[in-house]
Amino acid sequence: MNSSTSGDRVNRVDANYNIFEPQPAASPIGESGPLTAILENITSLVESAKSLHRRKKYAVCSHISILSVEESSKYLIIYCKAHLPERIFNHRYRHLSKHAISDAPWYLSGKLSVLYSVHLAAEMLSPGDQGWEEMQTLSKLLSPYILRTDPIAVAQSIMGVLDTRDNDELSEMYKKSDREREKARLSSVYVDVSNKLEITSSPADFDRKRSKDYLDQALYCLAVVEFISRPTETILDFVQLLPSGQRQRFEREARRSALQLANIKHVALSEVRVADEDETLSKVAVRQPKAGEQMRDAEDVTDEQIL
Repeated sequence: MNSSTSGDRVNRVDANYNIFEPQPAASPIGESGPLTAILENITSLVESAKSLHRRKKYAVCSHISILSVEESSKYLIIYCKAHLPERIFNHRYRHLSKHAISDAPWYLSGKLSVLYSVHLAAEMLSPGDQGWEEMQTLSKLLSPYILRTDPIAVAQSIMGVLDTRDNDELSEMYKKSDREREKARLSSVYVDVSNKLEITSSPADFDRKRSKDYLDQALYCLAVVEFISRPTETILDFVQLLPSGQRQRFEREARRSALQLANIKHVALSEVRVADEDETLSKVAVRQPKAGEQMRDAEDVTDEQIL
């Protein structure tokens, strides 16, 4: 594959593409290839974590959930490596921080929330309404970044999302969450003792709420990976896969942004440049969820509803 052909595929806009409809499955990297194996492992880890949570094995559930999150991040990176030319992948990978890689599913989910906002805004408008034509244009401009029938375009988009060199605030936020998750991964299976022989952390510190928090993170990341791996899923399918509490927030914030979109008076195409994904998507004000960010209105959701 030469670089010019790759670039043409990444930057093209398919006028007939509808981001809200299921798409034909992309060519897999072998049914027994690494992507399939990693996805199967993520699913297995999540199922194990759910079982452990039901049996009140909260520390081990948290540990397994964190391992699942790490596998989800690995899936997205391997996806990019599998579909991008080696030179391009290596060049872009060098600029990624380890914290961005660890939190890859959350970086990507911020862009998925943009898709959902566009979907909701489109539902609010009918042909002939002011803003309807602009909404269709926005849909077409977004298509290269979520054209999952074109794995090269998806891989380029993922790598672009993970590059936070120009966003110190976002980079620091994910660096903090990565440190907290790594600390929890160790303290969920080890007893840590200070120089004064005092217990500073142990698996006994993990209660039901903390276990559910990490399990929700694992379920959230699995939903992101499944959406990327299965082009037949729509953005609505993705939303339904989310844990109950996180789905509530995802929908609430998307509706807020959709209302803003539905009231757009004009979209200047000169301002929405397909060549720059971050600039394009910044026109839609959807806050990316923090890794492990909790849902205040979901604390009363039972384990049975989530599991």
